[in-house]
Amino acid sequence: SCASGFGVCCTFLIQTCGTTTNKNCTYFQNPGYPSASVAPLQCSLVVQKCSADICQLRLDFQEFVISQPDSSTFETMGANFQGQCVTDSFTVSGGSNPIPVLCGTNTGQHMYVDMTTGGGSFTLSFSLGASSEAESLERTWNVKISQLPCDAISNAPPQCLQYFTSTTGTLLSYNYQVEDAENTYMLSNTDYTICIRMAEVIFWAIVSDLQ
Repeated sequence: SCASGFGVCCTFLIQTCGTTTNKNCTYFQNPGYPSASVAPLQCSLVVQKCSADICQLRLDFQEFVISQPDSSTFETMGANFQGQCVTDSFTVSGGSNPIPVLCGTNTGQHMYVDMTTGGGSFTLSFSLGASSEAESLERTWNVKISQLPCDAISNAPPQCLQYFTSTTGTLLSYNYQVEDAENTYMLSNTDYTICIRMAEVIFWAIVSDLQ
């Protein structure tokens, strides 16, 4: 129920590039969504705090399909360049904490952004480039942007890019696709922390023979 039945909840849909929002529960969608966007395209959204007591953003990638790291990266540039988002990319800029550049398929993934730095304003940017390999790809995105107050129980611990609260589940790296693992790649420069909330009567033990 919305606001426990005592209020009205609003959602805000943005499909226009180069705009600004200070609304909670904003959906940043590619132009023409659910239809695909055509490259080349530079599309950004500036997110400002909706109130002074906001400490975190949670980005839920309800749909996120852009091009994989280019095949030329692997074939001609060598192993040191593998996994770089050359043709398409998604970036979050404005804060002091490093946030990895994403590309590929990340539908169902999420990300937390610390809003205590950067002056309370962050920019989400999709960059779609033209390439022969990506011509047939239908690029779409639908990112839910939730603004979390500093005292919210759903806030992630400090330095956690992802935060899981369930006692069961599967952790997948960005761009990992179970059904098409052979055609997806680990993204480069994705050194980040995943946190799991401690639950009652759940005990953790270190396994020595990790594979």
